[in-house]
Amino acid sequence: MMNKLSFLLLSVAITFQVAVAKSYDIVILNGRVMDPETKFDGVRNVGILDGKIAKITTRKIKGKETIDATGHVVAPGFIDTHTHSSNKFSIKLSMMDGVTTGLDLELGAVNIGAWYRREKDKWPMNYGQCVSHEMVRMMVHDGLKYDGPVDATVAFDFRAEAGKDGLSGWSVAVSSLEQINQITKILDENLRQGAIGIGCTPGYASAGISTYEQLEVQRAAARYDRLSAVHTRLHGSTKPPVESQMGFNEVFSNAVVLKAPLLICHNNDYGWWEAEEKLALAREQGMNMWSEYYPYAAASTSIGSDGLKPASIEDTLGLKYKDILYDPTQDKYLAKEEYLQIAKEDPGRTIVAFNPARYEWMKSWVKVPHMTVGSDAMWVNDPELTFDSDPAKFQGHPRTSGSHTTALRLARESAVPLNFTLAQLS
Repeated sequence: MMNKLSFLLLSVAITFQVAVAKSYDIVILNGRVMDPETKFDGVRNVGILDGKIAKITTRKIKGKETIDATGHVVAPGFIDTHTHSSNKFSIKLSMMDGVTTGLDLELGAVNIGAWYRREKDKWPMNYGQCVSHEMVRMMVHDGLKYDGPVDATVAFDFRAEAGKDGLSGWSVAVSSLEQINQITKILDENLRQGAIGIGCTPGYASAGISTYEQLEVQRAAARYDRLSAVHTRLHGSTKPPVESQMGFNEVFSNAVVLKAPLLICHNNDYGWWEAEEKLALAREQGMNMWSEYYPYAAASTSIGSDGLKPASIEDTLGLKYKDILYDPTQDKYLAKEEYLQIAKEDPGRTIVAFNPARYEWMKSWVKVPHMTVGSDAMWVNDPELTFDSDPAKFQGHPRTSGSHTTALRLARESAVPLNFTLAQLS
């Protein structure tokens, strides 16, 4: 039974090439080897040499280190395209959840070269970073200056800083052509320094980011043949003519005409099915386009976000604050009046928002081919929590520590083949 299996996850690609060596650095014996790419599933011995899988065989093999994997699944390590935290305590939780590659492809960072230098040799897993469209807009529209590398772990602080004068320019200011050129110039420099792509959050700046600016941002990434990863505008909106799918269509059509890679971040709200259908059709034509889900009904963000305003929550989503908006700081759900007061006084406060419809949608997500799991893992603000700290001290959204194993559980409960779920995870 799958619930009795444990996993040994490998952060190296499985290959079936014949190795000449008779002895290996590491051998993993008697495990249930599963490769979602080839659909392989069988009890085998694995030989690892120079950090790569050199042999998969039924024969006896020896190595300097031996791991007995009897009763375990041996599978590729999970790839998380939505790991916001560079905090190593959160990274430890991700590793315990099976992740061996963590990437922040939504919000990202600025001063990418300095970010990589700061993080060098400090990650116990594979890692990478996008450049942040949002943070660059803060530079251009709010006059923010960053000394050294800045990433998602301080994003909410900078959102609050940008709004101190009563106007969050990054969110609501429409860029002139000159400002668009400033933005794309900064993005280009960060791409030159090694950013994997551009992380875009028009869902938090729908009133400010024009469709032309969004096109130019995606074009900047396309020049390097790198992806744009987007939290689309109108995310979750259910009513024409501003359905959620319209926000998807914007970035999807840009990617098509630019022949550019695209990742739709957390495609887990109203209209997700249409986005998935179009992405599948694009892949059939050879386009590199994907989306993520995480297996929870709740999301978290800063309380000052555009998407939590009454026009979105009440008019577009048809929901009530007291039913969906939870404040972990006070351990309570907020009525509309409380929300409005906190959003004004403390716009950077982390909040949790529930969408009840997700409980049913999750049963479908675990069955969609090529839909992937991105945890949207958040950071911890306690500087005393390090990689060596007790993981039981974690307080926060469970997606940081349990997205991948929860996806496995939901898939098992829906009788989804294990190799199918491993494909979504890796």
